[in-house]
Amino acid sequence: MASRALPVSKLKARRRRRLISIIVALCVLVVVLLGGVVGLSWLPAIRVHTVDIVGASSVKDSVLEEMVGDDLRGTYFGVLARDTIFFYPQSSIEEKLLAGFPAFSSVEIRRSGLQSLVVTITERSTTAFWCGESAASPSACFLLDGSGVAYAPAANFSGQVYVNYYGPLSGTNVKQFSTPEQFRAISALVVALQKTAGEAPLQVEVDDTDVQVTFKSGFKIIYRILDNSADVLERFSLAIKAEPFTKHALSDFEYLDLRFGDKLYYKLKVQP
Repeated sequence: MASRALPVSKLKARRRRRLISIIVALCVLVVVLLGGVVGLSWLPAIRVHTVDIVGASSVKDSVLEEMVGDDLRGTYFGVLARDTIFFYPQSSIEEKLLAGFPAFSSVEIRRSGLQSLVVTITERSTTAFWCGESAASPSACFLLDGSGVAYAPAANFSGQVYVNYYGPLSGTNVKQFSTPEQFRAISALVVALQKTAGEAPLQVEVDDTDVQVTFKSGFKIIYRILDNSADVLERFSLAIKAEPFTKHALSDFEYLDLRFGDKLYYKLKVQP
């Protein structure tokens, strides 16, 4: 039996109808799936009912729970529940808590079952005080963490608990002293200088080019901020083993200037 080919125009029409049918079927499937997701988001079994706070000591848990709860209220696009355990706004909540509480160094949220969230807070630890842009014009002190973040006002103490740092701050919500890398390097060097000198540092003043470490006796060490810390420590160690430092206590000197490589400059205090 002989077969007859369909005209090209009819083939095109048939393919067009088939394509339209596939597109319509896909659209219906997408709508059904979206409807199913929206419906599931409103099921009480997979909506957040409890929020547990872990690690916060500077802020009451109830305050944080309320802030998280506020962000879970409402919907996405007016249809999808924000508090569903699979679609809750994790990043938004974490950013909100970090912005609202500079004392928090990190916030991590994870699911616990199908109805609970656990918010884990890591708070900053104090390593020093920031007390103004210059020692000559001190201001109210702030707590500095190990990365140089000034995150909260310091309480008044009867004695000096931490080393006082002076210099400019940068940033808006979270204030940064120097840069995290520079601050860590300066702090480590100050500890090493204290061990070598056998005397506690009182304050550290930092500007764009230099660092000045002042000890309780009034003795000062000056070095360039870009100098290698190991080199600075080595030059100081060699200096105090040579004259005139071998004949005087460090408290007899006003300063030791290490900014000029192998050339050391110092000044003895005027004796009364």
